[in-house]
Amino acid sequence: MCTGLFRYYRGVWCVDFEFRTSPGSRPTPVCLVAREVRSNRLLRVWADELANLTEPPYPTGPDVLFVAYYAPAELGCHLALNWPLPEDMGDDALEKRLFSRTGVKTGQRHRIEPDWAELARELKR
Repeated sequence: MCTGLFRYYRGVWCVDFEFRTSPGSRPTPVCLVAREVRSNRLLRVWADELANLTEPPYPTGPDVLFVAYYAPAELGCHLALNWPLPEDMGDDALEKRLFSRTGVKTGQRHRIEPDWAELARELKR
């Protein structure tokens, strides 16, 4: 599995909200689905449960990578629920953590790289 990735992160959470919204307003979350890549733990949380949570059901600290299909939507849902924002997320954050020499071709970097094909398969599950 993505062993190189897990050297830098305690967890990798793929998060997706479904929500309703109208122009100029914050989203109203309908449900949340999140999967932790290493453990394969799956969370499904509906609106009534979301309303009772004071923080996300997954960690958001600097040792956890937050992966989102469309980050502005997921972050908007965090804000709508008054949850803290993830501290580390997105491709830029991942690139910085994994590679000290960004811009160098894949396979020629000094750190161990994840198996990108395996990572893509895991994220599609």
